[in-house]
Amino acid sequence: MASALLASLYISAMTVYTLGIYRTYYFKKRFISQADYNTGSTQDNYLNMLASYQLWGNILLEMKATWRTTRDICILLMPYVVRLHDPLTQIDAGGDRLSIAILQINLVSGTIFARTSAISAFMFATMGLVLSHIYTSKKLDLNDRRIIDKWVKTSLSIDRAESVEFWVCLILPISCTIWSRALATQQDP
Repeated sequence: MASALLASLYISAMTVYTLGIYRTYYFKKRFISQADYNTGSTQDNYLNMLASYQLWGNILLEMKATWRTTRDICILLMPYVVRLHDPLTQIDAGGDRLSIAILQINLVSGTIFARTSAISAFMFATMGLVLSHIYTSKKLDLNDRRIIDKWVKTSLSIDRAESVEFWVCLILPISCTIWSRALATQQDP
């Protein structure tokens, strides 16, 4: 009973953290076997199963495009603070600090809320940037047979903690970007 409660709590926490996006990706990107085991020979079913495995390559291409876009957005969200009258950029901050890109928090050190929001936005943007870079780099082999097998296994049900973990990991750069953007727009009145 305790493990079921922990699994339920974990799934609820991941739903809140990812704003439920992992469920959308699960239903759009999960493995659906084209093989009909009731008809046809074993060889036909095996060939259909192999053809279905090719779907992972297509899904991976779509996800890499999403991760590259996420990486670019995270770069824009990174709060880059410029000093007053910076001679390199020729930008006059006109105040204590200027935050380039989307993050516009005046006097970041002025209030605890603004400082916490800025630091949190920076951390989420950094996490999204690093994860999307790792996912799109050649160093991580997402075409590995173990990952494909895990994809097939986690596509069976979205109600298991292992399945939630897999899909949350896939969309983690996206949810980090969303949280960074949400925190970047928080300003103290």
